[in-house]
Amino acid sequence: MKQFILLVITGLLLGAQAAKTADLPDSEAPVTVIELIEVSTQDIDGFVADWNKRAENRGDMTATLYRSLLAGARYQLIDISQWQSQDAWAGANNGKPAGGFYRPAAWSNNIYAGSFQGGDSGARNDASLQRVQKDPEIKSPELPFVFINLMEMNDEDVAPFVADWQVRSKIMGQMSAAMGSTLYRSVLPGNPFKIVNVSQWQSYNGFVDANNNPAYAEKLASDLGHTPGIKLTRGFYRPVATHTHTYPAVKTKNDSNRMKIITVEEHFINMPMTAATRDEVEKIAPGHARAFVADFGSRTTMRIEQLLDIGADRIADMDANNIDMQILSYNAPAAELLAS
Repeated sequence: MKQFILLVITGLLLGAQAAKTADLPDSEAPVTVIELIEVSTQDIDGFVADWNKRAENRGDMTATLYRSLLAGARYQLIDISQWQSQDAWAGANNGKPAGGFYRPAAWSNNIYAGSFQGGDSGARNDASLQRVQKDPEIKSPELPFVFINLMEMNDEDVAPFVADWQVRSKIMGQMSAAMGSTLYRSVLPGNPFKIVNVSQWQSYNGFVDANNNPAYAEKLASDLGHTPGIKLTRGFYRPVATHTHTYPAVKTKNDSNRMKIITVEEHFINMPMTAATRDEVEKIAPGHARAFVADFGSRTTMRIEQLLDIGADRIADMDANNIDMQILSYNAPAAELLAS
């Protein structure tokens, strides 16, 4: 049976109010739902087990359940799921508590240009700009994690905040530990969190260093002066469960006349190439190898054994999904890093 996997992130839902109390603009467009879950630490394992049991029947496209790295966090778990539309979410969650919907306002990806030392020679390098102190409670600070920042602000502060963030993200995107970030904006009134930032980092240590970079810290301090009433709820998370729904295609009566499916940008690797480029990769992006193989949500939905396989298992997977041909590309970085 032919299957398609959609990986579209275009909206968000948070909080605890009645389900679908208002229609979204473009209500048929995809949405992302974020649920903030308050649960005692002794009940987390049971919640995760139940989440996995319910995953197949949720009705979403993809979902990831994140667990806080701090025992004292208010939201020990955060569920982030992608839906085809507001109506799809409402139909699957009739009567379930809900809040506001969001859509992306801005995003940033790391350009891997090497370690950023700070571009403004006039930036102050003093204790007042050391915004982030390492929390000893964070376990395995050298491993990847997801930073989720919930922001309360006045409606009139949203637009200038987004504009400032877009400028700051160009600085942050040059930090070697930053992997990518999406800034979500509420599209319905009543949600306390007007803006939510979800960003991926190669390590907690790198996150602390990046936030204390003098150029970035001074820019942020200046920007926050534009929105003095902002309140932040900052969280540090790692995924504990993931799910991707597959969608069967409808076959025609004469299947020989169906449209052929050719997938592009399908990736593969081999271990000799990986070994030969490992040292250069580490110079350009410290921690990249760990981030790639770790259980890190959508960045590693394809496991290493799947990337290595270009034989029987891959063909069987193609057959199961009615894929006629794949265009294979070697996963970057690759031959461009080999010594001449």
